[in-house]
Amino acid sequence: MKQIRKFILYLFLIFILLFAGGSAYLYYNQDQLIDKILSEVNKSIQTPVEVGAIDINWWTDFPNISLRFQDVFIEESLERSSFPLAKLEELALSFNTWDFLKGDYLFEKIILKRGEVTIRTTRTGERNYDIIKSSENASGQSVNFNLKNIQIQEVQVNYVDEALKQSYLQYAQELKASLNKVGDVYHISAEGKLNSKAIKIGEYSYFENKNLTVNTELNYTYGTETVEILPSQLLFSGNEFQVSGNYEILNSYMDIKVKGIESDFTTFISLLPEDYRKQLADYESTGNAQFEGSFIGKLTAKEDPKVNFNFSVENASLFQAEYNTRFEDLSFHGNFNNGARQSLKTSQLVLKDLKGNLKGKPFSANLGIKDFENYLINLSTEGQISTQDLFTFFPHHEKYTQLEGLIDFNLNIAGYFDDFKQASTASRINNSGEIILSNLSGIYEDYPLPIREVNGRLMFNKNDIAINHLQGKIGDSDIELSGFFLNIIPYFLKDNQSLLIEAETISQNINLNELLSGLSNAENSIEKQEESFKFALSPKLQLDLTSHISKLEFKRFEGRKISGKIKLSNQILEAPQLGLESNGGKMTLSGTVNAKKKNDILINTQAYFQGMNVDSIFYTFENFQQDFLTDRHLKGKIDADVKAFILLDEGLSFQSDAFTATIDAKIENGELNNFEPMLSLSDYVREDELTNLNFGELSNTIEIRNKVIYLPEMSIQSNVSNILLQGTHTFNQEINYRLLVPLKNYKKQDSDEAFGAIEESGEFSNLYLKIIGTTDDFEVSWDKKRSLQSLADRVREEGQTLKKLIKGEKLPEKDKKEVELNEEEYFDW
Repeated sequence: MKQIRKFILYLFLIFILLFAGGSAYLYYNQDQLIDKILSEVNKSIQTPVEVGAIDINWWTDFPNISLRFQDVFIEESLERSSFPLAKLEELALSFNTWDFLKGDYLFEKIILKRGEVTIRTTRTGERNYDIIKSSENASGQSVNFNLKNIQIQEVQVNYVDEALKQSYLQYAQELKASLNKVGDVYHISAEGKLNSKAIKIGEYSYFENKNLTVNTELNYTYGTETVEILPSQLLFSGNEFQVSGNYEILNSYMDIKVKGIESDFTTFISLLPEDYRKQLADYESTGNAQFEGSFIGKLTAKEDPKVNFNFSVENASLFQAEYNTRFEDLSFHGNFNNGARQSLKTSQLVLKDLKGNLKGKPFSANLGIKDFENYLINLSTEGQISTQDLFTFFPHHEKYTQLEGLIDFNLNIAGYFDDFKQASTASRINNSGEIILSNLSGIYEDYPLPIREVNGRLMFNKNDIAINHLQGKIGDSDIELSGFFLNIIPYFLKDNQSLLIEAETISQNINLNELLSGLSNAENSIEKQEESFKFALSPKLQLDLTSHISKLEFKRFEGRKISGKIKLSNQILEAPQLGLESNGGKMTLSGTVNAKKKNDILINTQAYFQGMNVDSIFYTFENFQQDFLTDRHLKGKIDADVKAFILLDEGLSFQSDAFTATIDAKIENGELNNFEPMLSLSDYVREDELTNLNFGELSNTIEIRNKVIYLPEMSIQSNVSNILLQGTHTFNQEINYRLLVPLKNYKKQDSDEAFGAIEESGEFSNLYLKIIGTTDDFEVSWDKKRSLQSLADRVREEGQTLKKLIKGEKLPEKDKKEVELNEEEYFDW
């Protein structure tokens, strides 16, 4: 027992002596040893290497000798470049002690810590990692780069191929590797944890910020520059993938197979390129996914390998928390390949037997996409979806409330995607199928008028939709429509496309107050609705409608039995001949509404009134924004031809400066009741006769321009007398009326005051009057200039003038006979 103890003690002492001796040797000879090692290394490396500090020791990796470099900078091998191949805080090399003492510097271990290594190939094919001198140029063979143990800790490893536009950016948290050389073959194995920053191929990015566990083995053959990938495992997010195959570096040829051993739907989605992945980023997914595929062929700037992948998904689901929407029981299988010419042009994707349900509503589909440059789409799908679920996918879906109803669909869509955007290419696509709407309803926050009871069938034919009895209600308004929506798919897919609606519409009631304001009658007054009026015509919308409306409301206007054609094109609305009933009579209306200019609505109209009630017209149009002559003053039936130009702003406010009109009117059985200017003639005419002025017929042509109403000279055959009237009435309510009244013995007047305003005319004399001022402050006075002329005088004078002209006589100067007012004469109005 004592001998064993002594043996152990001696052995320990020998170890201590050897360790101390070796340490002392290294300590006192480290400079010479370091210089010698660096000299041997530099014989094999052809790029500059910069080192901040170097030390050599025995205790870091006993029994091997460790050489540690700090702040290492290794320049890449490209000419005229000083960028680093490697930049590390620490690089440690471990040597076998006995080989080291013999001068054979065989690296058994290398450690890289905290830094970055970038391996890249330029656009011209130059490589930045050719830092080892060829055997004929290297002096001596004492440095061997067969490494049994490589440790990489916290190092960013980048591989960039500029010619192929590919980047592999990986962060090695803790990776162990080995490199063993047998002849010209380097066997490389690696195991550990990586964080994949990104794998970028062209415009797409894969494996972004993925934590990976790798276990891989490679054989690299020097000279032929080939890499054999032995079956290797890649593990992330609990999913295992197997990669194997070959890659020929010199001609960029690959034959690589990838297989998902155990994977789920979430991982399958995470492998998609960023542009596609973002669209599904907010969805939580479950389910099983399987796929396997291959890359075979050259990968160069001008060539792509053949890509072929088969995949399937079963028992999957997608849940969107924000929309509270879940697709369940998803299953499908499919294939992707890049076709005969390995290009986007010949690529195709097929999804078969896609099935699932959305909140209990089943759907199915088959999808094929060919030609990824122009996208030839072939989709067939059928199913049912609720309005509530459909609108959850709309932007700003929170603005849609109280959604109800069901949508059944059975569609077949086929054609190039660009052909869907143009009306001229509609013949090249093949869309068919139908959509059935059942009891749809809802409210949109920005236009809160409720939409209710929407039912109908939409049948697709290429880019057009045939409408079969599409009906519904908007507020108090209703509409039933049958016809065509032409070019509807391009209209929604491309900005500069127009939608043409050719249809026949039937409505029981149209409430324009609601439709133009978006506010319901039940909750809002007309005044509040007027404040919200907004009128615009889309430049992309064209209409060709034949409409029948039983009742139409706008402010105080109410029209019935409206029928006719309505056309819209280039923001010009035309009504060639609308017929309607209103205000106790009939109206025929033709005109245009031009909304091309922003905030200006130009209306040109021609209308014919037949037997309409004058008081109703004044009431309907709110007495034309004045309270001087109102609906309570007037009665009678009017026939009129009206030509007018009206300018409104987008809020439908009347712009009086631009208003012009010509009105040929005839009023029958008319009454003028309690009209203040007439009552003010009581100084001349008995007041009880002025209160109710009846006239059998009144005809005239009235002109409106420059904010002035012009009343030409006209004859009024009233219950009091036949009188002449003319004058003007401005929009500022300034009035200037001239009257000629037959004079009879009735009421005494001051003869001096009336001098010049009375003329003798046959059986009785005529009195000239004028009414001047404003509607609030006017004055009735004698018109001594005699602005009007009696009909008898005009006929008599025109007859005498004609005779003299025939005889060739010279026309005399006009005689003006003025008479004094006889005290026994009176006015008969």
